[in-house]
Amino acid sequence: MPMEIVSAKLGRTHHDARHDYGGHLAHWCPACKELHEIAVDRPFRNGARWTWDGNGAAPSFSPSMNIRVGPYPQSSKKAGHVDVCHYFVRAGRIEYLGDCTHVMAGQTVDMPDLPESVHEQVRVSQRYHAVRDGA
Repeated sequence: MPMEIVSAKLGRTHHDARHDYGGHLAHWCPACKELHEIAVDRPFRNGARWTWDGNGAAPSFSPSMNIRVGPYPQSSKKAGHVDVCHYFVRAGRIEYLGDCTHVMAGQTVDMPDLPESVHEQVRVSQRYHAVRDGA
């Protein structure tokens, strides 16, 4: 999904009105090793929305994020399992709660900067759109 860099720690996904997705802030989750989106400006399809203090360097969001993936299909190695990443972001620190199913459950860590791989994806997307749009 196309994205712009907001700060060292946050990106903003572009809203796609045609498919009604995106337009959210995103940060790198060191536990899941992927971006997690947080609906601030416009809610997710289910109506969920968070508040952000506007601080890009040490952000706080409220309430907690509770990301659940699964249950996985019976044909997979994780059949029936549900992955959980449940956390607060307060003053630039990620507080993983005890119900997380990953190794960082119960830990508090500094929110990492977006990895170089995300910056590279943004650069590639910008070049693509520049060529497509004739810039």
